[in-house]
Amino acid sequence: MKTGAFITATALAIITAPTQVAAAECSTLTLVVTLLPLLTDANTCSANTGYSLYPFAGLPTAAELALICADSTCTKVLSEAAALNLPDCTVTYNGVTYNVKDQLTAFALLPLSPQAGLCAVDSAYKLYPFEGMPSLDQLRVMCKSDTCKKLLTEAQDGEMPDCEVTINGTTHNVKQSVDLIVAGCEVIDINLIAS
Repeated sequence: MKTGAFITATALAIITAPTQVAAAECSTLTLVVTLLPLLTDANTCSANTGYSLYPFAGLPTAAELALICADSTCTKVLSEAAALNLPDCTVTYNGVTYNVKDQLTAFALLPLSPQAGLCAVDSAYKLYPFEGMPSLDQLRVMCKSDTCKKLLTEAQDGEMPDCEVTINGTTHNVKQSVDLIVAGCEVIDINLIAS
């Protein structure tokens, strides 16, 4: 029973943001079978970072994310979880429904989270967790920020996944979204030079 609860909690921990979903509720058994191979490393990650996967008490804080990103066992767990064929189903925590398969995509951005936090301070736009494209005003500020430029370079160099995530009913391709933001900065830079 503890293993099943832990695996379910792990599934919740890999989900980063709510989306509008049409998938059915996940079967605990399905999640247990899928995530069981990750149990040992998930426990080690928890011990190394202080972020408790069970009982699930919410998403990690920025400080916990920094520790998770710096820990090779944690990044290994995230990488292995991303490689799994997760079911297209939902889990509900604290009244919010999360799609397991869609939300795992956002964890591909996890190693960028320390830079993302600094960029968010500069621009009021969060690349992690990915919540959609920035507004034009946010993009203009991002393109002037050295921190945001560094984040975007790291995102492009990090081989972002070529997959889709649905946010508030709109589907975004993660790789294409990062490429579009970078292209937007290039256009803004060209317009500044021309004026």
